Amino acid sequence: MTLRDDQPGLAPTGAATPAGPGAARPTPWTVLVVLACAQAMVALDVTVVNVALPAIDADLRFGPGDVQWVVSVYVLATGGLLLLGGRLADLFGARRVFLAGLILFTVASAVSGLSNTSALLVASRAMQGAGAALLSPAALSIIALVYDGERRAKALGAWGAIASGGAAAGLLVGGALTTWLDWRWAFFINLPVGLLVLILVPRLISRSPRVAATGQLDLIGAVVGTAAFAVTIYGISDADRHGWGATRTVLLLAVGVALLGLFAGVERHVRRPLVPPALWRQRSLAASTVGIFGATITLVGALFLGAFMLQTTLRASALETGFALLPMVVAIALAAHLGGALLGHLGPRWASAVGLAVAAVGALLLSRATTPVSYPADILPGLVLLGFGLGLSFVVFSVTALSGIEGDRAGSASGLYMTSHDIGGAFGVAILSSAAGAVSGGSLLVLAGQQRGFLVAAGVTAGFAIVAALTMPAGRPATGSAAGLHGGHGFKLHG
Repeated sequence: MTLRDDQPGLAPTGAATPAGPGAARPTPWTVLVVLACAQAMVALDVTVVNVALPAIDADLRFGPGDVQWVVSVYVLATGGLLLLGGRLADLFGARRVFLAGLILFTVASAVSGLSNTSALLVASRAMQGAGAALLSPAALSIIALVYDGERRAKALGAWGAIASGGAAAGLLVGGALTTWLDWRWAFFINLPVGLLVLILVPRLISRSPRVAATGQLDLIGAVVGTAAFAVTIYGISDADRHGWGATRTVLLLAVGVALLGLFAGVERHVRRPLVPPALWRQRSLAASTVGIFGATITLVGALFLGAFMLQTTLRASALETGFALLPMVVAIALAAHLGGALLGHLGPRWASAVGLAVAAVGALLLSRATTPVSYPADILPGLVLLGFGLGLSFVVFSVTALSGIEGDRAGSASGLYMTSHDIGGAFGVAILSSAAGAVSGGSLLVLAGQQRGFLVAAGVTAGFAIVAALTMPAGRPATGSAAGLHGGHGFKLHG
């Protein structure tokens, strides 16, 4: 059984054999599993390298402070190109763009693992980020289009869990691979997964049609938008090392804001903008995009501070740190399992607000850790609450974001949503590390600074919980075919 990416403007063809009058065979969960494997690679690669940086630095001999580019260039390339990747999925077919991104990501992973110079590793990490920017919005677009009703909510919920749990799991995987094997396996681990997905996707999803002649790409918007988001993310990340008031940081952020303004102006005047204007007016997408921004600030920032707390106050190794964070991953998975039911009972508004409020309580507990720090008493409860609350909110935002989005705009919507996710991650590390360093004289090794960072995380998360309660839709998200999900590049089953 395969899926087909239908040509825009034509009636769907190759529909499934009906099980009864008017009934169609549901999309198999195999599609979700395969696409989720690809997204897991992308999510893991955000943090899997972090614990391996000392080993990478010692082996490839980076210059002072330059090893951080192994992480930064991946985030910059991904965040800067996500909008373009989503739009390409709408224009050229999500399957085609997904496969292109998967091939690029897998090849770049191999090059990263084989790198014998620092320059080659940084360049290959940029290639990985570009592949992720093509792969992720296309995969999310496919999931939003192939599933209907409650199955669609469950599929998007699982996707949200991968997005939130992957970063935490990356620390565990990175610690294990670096400790037991070698830092190069943090990249080589992607090869069997990438090759397997590459084999299976063509068997599950048939070839996408060529883009219609009217579906032109807004090249000016693509260039300006990519530059705007890349410079903005770089400026935010740079603030972590140089300070928010540094001339370098202020200049970068000013350029980023100017480019974002130019991007908005370009989008307003071109005939076919990179982000269709109708998307900005979609309340479910706009509110979820703001919500995922806040949730990712807490997730990535808390993981960053949590790793420091475990390794400095408890003297945990990289591997022990990964295992210590495992309960958080389990809590995220549990929240994903329960998220659909809670979303159905509470609706997006209150389900997201409750999730963020629970996460805020978890961050608050972590801010109250005192010397001598006890993992079971001071860290574990906060990690579990943080994981459960963020896992629930990620599920709600993922399901709600694409509710009611028309098929020919699903890629652009996915790119916009995931760009907010990446910018939130950059903000999380910069803001929380700055808060921690302000108390401890710039050092993240002091418990008082870590406490301050988690306290700021609690405040930020509580603030976004209020925003969610005020802006998220009150009713259940539209998940059926009535939501307009079969137009444009809609997918249909065929046997």
